[in-house]
Amino acid sequence: MRNRWLIGGLIVSAIVNLLLIGFVVGRIASDSPPPFGPVADPTAGYMRYLRTLPEDRREEIAPTMREHMRGLRGEIRGTRGDQRALYAAIVAEPFDAAELTAALERLQRRLTSVQSQSHASFVAVVARLNLAEREALARSMQRPHRGHGPRDPRHPNVDNMPRAG
Repeated sequence: MRNRWLIGGLIVSAIVNLLLIGFVVGRIASDSPPPFGPVADPTAGYMRYLRTLPEDRREEIAPTMREHMRGLRGEIRGTRGDQRALYAAIVAEPFDAAELTAALERLQRRLTSVQSQSHASFVAVVARLNLAEREALARSMQRPHRGHGPRDPRHPNVDNMPRAG
């Protein structure tokens, strides 16, 4: 059971990394100003919270996770191929801006697909949680993780929400 959670966590981590790479590449390629507030998808870290649930609750939710993660495997492999094509277009000689643009567009489409599927998984998992668990998840998603600074003060704060029970 522990290995399944680890594999699921690794897959979600890979997805988050790919999304962030796509976001950074997209920002570099665009003229738009940087966004305000958190740049990462706040749903990306929910696996970290699920590890805090009691073993019996994790076992109840595991089939939902497995079902959704199974569908992402092919997309993740495709994303790796899209990234290789992007890197090849960057270093191609002679440089072809149209090929780089096409590689970025393919990567963006794939990342959008992965994110949509990941969000569907998130909804399915959250639907299995009770109110107290959902409140704890929302608080967990707002805390800084892995050395990130505090969130933008304009970001919604569930710490002020009433608690269940």
